[in-house]
Amino acid sequence: MSIPLPNLDDRTYAELVELAYSQIPIECPEWTDRNPSDTGIILIELLAWLTEMLLYRVDRISDRNRETFLKLLKGEPNWTRDTKDKDIEIAIRETVLELRQRYRAVTPDDYERIILEDWNQSKNAKSFPKIKRARCLSRRNLTLDEEQKNEDKAGHVSIIVVPDISGELTPKPTPELCTALWQYLDERRLLTTRHHVVAPEYAEVSISGNFCQEKGSKKEEIEKRVKERILKFFHPLEGGAESRGWSFGRNVYISEVFALLNETDGVEYVKSVTLKSSSSTNSDTQVTIKADQLVKIETDIKGG
Repeated sequence: MSIPLPNLDDRTYAELVELAYSQIPIECPEWTDRNPSDTGIILIELLAWLTEMLLYRVDRISDRNRETFLKLLKGEPNWTRDTKDKDIEIAIRETVLELRQRYRAVTPDDYERIILEDWNQSKNAKSFPKIKRARCLSRRNLTLDEEQKNEDKAGHVSIIVVPDISGELTPKPTPELCTALWQYLDERRLLTTRHHVVAPEYAEVSISGNFCQEKGSKKEEIEKRVKERILKFFHPLEGGAESRGWSFGRNVYISEVFALLNETDGVEYVKSVTLKSSSSTNSDTQVTIKADQLVKIETDIKGG
């Protein structure tokens, strides 16, 4: 709801003339001639008429004033409105919409939104694959070695990007894409922030096991179906319960693998499942994934 503009002065011509008349006995008692032909009366009426016009203009904001305000909002002193193509109200609306856009990256959500929305729609992005996923980790520098990248780094943010590359189980951005994204974010970051654009790290997880297929089904077809379903479920772009990609840092649970196998057509029951990983902490029931990692699955599940 817009705030109503105040009426700064609503006195009319007649009221101004009457107010001037009331000051005559005080300021000039010897002035007794009030005829319209009197020079003083003519001047009073003329000044009252001019004052009424000034009051009318004071209560209104001209297009010129609005354009001056728009220059201040835009930060462009030399900006001019094309009066032939743009109405002043349209120019105001466009300026307000521009101000509402989040240009500056402050929070991790800002970095992710800028990459997934602004970058993908920019001209620079046309030369590269579309960025399908982005994850920003604050106070981290993932360009360092394994021992240092998990340390708390004040003033640093690391943005992990996953490009939309069809057919790839472990899609990664090229160095050229990371450099282009770094330059794009460099104009939008805070002055005291150091940002890093990196490729995702994939934790290798091996899933092995055995199942018993239904009678009359072919073992090779069921094994192929099981492998495809597992790879899709843990895929960085298509995996997860909502098919939006396996979440960064989400652990791999053996119970989910059991559920996938039991729900696969042709599987009678699951005999055993084993999870192994050389790069992440693992137990009999789960593999722990770090916050900056996705998973790369290797399957060796046999029917019998």
